[in-house]
Amino acid sequence: MAQVFQPNLSQEQLRGVLRDVVAAYDLPENETRMEEAKDNAGNDMMKMMQIVFPVATQIQQEVIQKYGFTPDGDGAIKFAQLVRQYENIDPEIAQMAAQVKSKFLPPMPQMTSFVPTVSQTSQSTHESGAQGADRKSVV
Repeated sequence: MAQVFQPNLSQEQLRGVLRDVVAAYDLPENETRMEEAKDNAGNDMMKMMQIVFPVATQIQQEVIQKYGFTPDGDGAIKFAQLVRQYENIDPEIAQMAAQVKSKFLPPMPQMTSFVPTVSQTSQSTHESGAQGADRKSVV
């Protein structure tokens, strides 16, 4: 199996690549391509993977190949791995990586957790009789 080349980019060079990737997504023709893909996929995650992800990947590959990454899935994976290496130590890289992801990933629904109030806990204890009296805490 052939060895896949991965460019050796510095942290600053990676920031430049990410800036170019974000700029590519913001080009009017690419915004149109992405919107059309998202409209065709709707809220169906399978269709997102089949329609939106390939368009997003193609836009990204057009940029990263200029920096020595192969213009295929392997190049995209190597680029993503390099971004992950730096995003935990560089807030600017983390911010741009989040920007890139927001271009093709649907927003995550906000999870709300239920935390019972004292009155709800008391009511629950009274309604369940002796069983409720054995409870020490409600999580």
